Amino acid sequence: MQWTQDVTQEEGLARLAAIAQAYGRIGHVRTTWRAHGRWLRFGDVVYQQEEGGGRTPSAWEMVERTTPRTGEGVDGVDIIALAKRRSGSEKHIVLVVNFRPPTGKAVLEFPAGLVDASDASVETTAVRELREETGLVGSVRDATAASSPFYYHPAMTNDCGRIVVMDVDLDDPVNTDGPGPKPEDHELVEPVLLPLAGLVSTLAKVHNDLGIGIDSRLFLFAQGLSIL
Repeated sequence: MQWTQDVTQEEGLARLAAIAQAYGRIGHVRTTWRAHGRWLRFGDVVYQQEEGGGRTPSAWEMVERTTPRTGEGVDGVDIIALAKRRSGSEKHIVLVVNFRPPTGKAVLEFPAGLVDASDASVETTAVRELREETGLVGSVRDATAASSPFYYHPAMTNDCGRIVVMDVDLDDPVNTDGPGPKPEDHELVEPVLLPLAGLVSTLAKVHNDLGIGIDSRLFLFAQGLSIL
């Protein structure tokens, strides 16, 4: 690959297609699971880098969820919930603070959750999870608003999800007089409302001044807003 000239979208997609075809020839040999928990299992995936066994198979450690995927083909959903009041124009984003034991600290994140087998769609999951974690009722911005599937941490796990964008009317009686959050018994989660404007600098203060961790997806979202 030579970086000597700009490329069109068609040229970029053609190169990606060639890469996908080449990587598609990498063969899966076996997966050996070494440890099983209630929610996760840990093991080695062995793969052949060339057709016909031209190289010694390589092994890669990985983690996988034990919960089965639904017909949506993903494990979870992340919710970008944009909230505003009827009397103003300033938009806010609905976030949650979760205590995450692997980090040993509270982490600021998008509302999110696993897709249940009873959920009709990832949009259904998004509506349910937003209400459970924040107490707010929102509307999906578009019936087909869910993003393409993405991987959360592809170097470690095949865990994948989709993003759903929602709008929240903070003056709607269902939100002003609602019952509040209803997290599951094992969850330590608190809802937070932050201005969308200047979000990346707000996150820096949250981390540096308060010692609260920032989820990577939220940080990248805020960073993206700041460079547009």
